[in-house]
Amino acid sequence: MNQPQLIWSIISFILTLMIMSYFIKDNPLFKVAAYLFVGVTTGYIAVILIYQVLLPKLINPFFSGDQQQLIFGSTAFILCLLLLTKFSTRFNRWGSIPMAIVVGVGAATIISGAIFGTFFPQIGSTSNYFQLTNNNQGNLLLGLYVLVGSILTLLYFQFTIIPGLKFSNNDSKLYLVLRFTGKVFIGITLGSIFASVILSALMAMIGRIDFLISFIKSF
Repeated sequence: MNQPQLIWSIISFILTLMIMSYFIKDNPLFKVAAYLFVGVTTGYIAVILIYQVLLPKLINPFFSGDQQQLIFGSTAFILCLLLLTKFSTRFNRWGSIPMAIVVGVGAATIISGAIFGTFFPQIGSTSNYFQLTNNNQGNLLLGLYVLVGSILTLLYFQFTIIPGLKFSNNDSKLYLVLRFTGKVFIGITLGSIFASVILSALMAMIGRIDFLISFIKSF
């Protein structure tokens, strides 16, 4: 191990012990390590924003000589100036223009991503289980499970009332049972996600403990 690697290994060893000191109780060592992590992360994000967003998207177009890039850069620069008016109580209404554009574009991106990245692929993945001619993908029981689970999960989020449609007592009880079953599917999904997060955290902790043991053995 050369000298730079040794120095970084010592720093990693000390920071790991400072973070793991939280197992005992909340203490200044843990807070210093946490603040250091937040500071380094903030600095890294700031550098990324400067060199990958501000300079290429806002500054460089003015010196590129391309008219189209100049128009885009000027528009972005004007919107940034309007956004700064949010700090003023007199001119803050002008800041609503770039805010509306950001919210609108963000909402459109999220909705299109949910439809084309989640909803349609989910329908396609569910329908693949019913392709019994395909021995690799066809599975009728699994397809029915996924289909029923998807329908009941969507039914759980049904909070509106259809005008002119009346439920009898038996119908309302059946509806409540179906919604409860959808709630069970949601609980299973969230439980599996939570278990995956816990396993990932445990694997990270095991990795750091292994690093501590290896570092001590190296001396």
